[in-house]
Amino acid sequence: MGKYANVFGGTMGGDVVRVDNAVAYVSPSFGGFTVTGAYSNNLAGQESLISNAKNTTVYALLGRFQGSGVDAGISMHRAAGSSIDAFKTIDNVTIGGSFDAKVVKIAALYGYNNTDMPTTKDVRIDNYLIGATVPIGKVALKFSYIFSDGNNAANGNSQQLAIGANYALSKRTDLYTAFSTIDNDSADGKRPLARRVSSVGDSSNGGGTFTEGFQVGVRHTF
Repeated sequence: MGKYANVFGGTMGGDVVRVDNAVAYVSPSFGGFTVTGAYSNNLAGQESLISNAKNTTVYALLGRFQGSGVDAGISMHRAAGSSIDAFKTIDNVTIGGSFDAKVVKIAALYGYNNTDMPTTKDVRIDNYLIGATVPIGKVALKFSYIFSDGNNAANGNSQQLAIGANYALSKRTDLYTAFSTIDNDSADGKRPLARRVSSVGDSSNGGGTFTEGFQVGVRHTF
């Protein structure tokens, strides 16, 4: 319910969440540093059987450091539009990390998305996230706030506030709960129409000006 993908990016901003048909190389760790490079000859779905010009290629690079309680990195994606795509290129740069101070684990993330359109103004979305996890015995309290800033009337802004908690029943089993609320820009400054469709839950929920969600469950890791 409180996942960052509810608000972070969005299809109008070209956020590359999943890439099909990809091959990747992950380097060995050098003092905690790793590098990942990836290429896809078609971003989503079946490759064209008629012409490679109808495939949407993706190039990706990730640099990451893990050690001393720090997990931080920067990733870059470029999707080159095909002859049948509605965009020319999509550029995504994400910088983020977390620091575990034992008494609290803090996280921050920034994402830049720019979609180069053939005949209209570029679509740009800037995303910001801050979060924290506070362990108290067997309980882990969680908090995050996300602001997604769209640059035109087609997508607008969206923000999400989420809180949650996990309770460890054992090393492999825990109870969890979460609540989140999302506020999307309205289309004309009036309610209830929305320019953004960010929503909690699964993708079948089309979203609206305001959406809220609550969940509770148990998880066991086999």
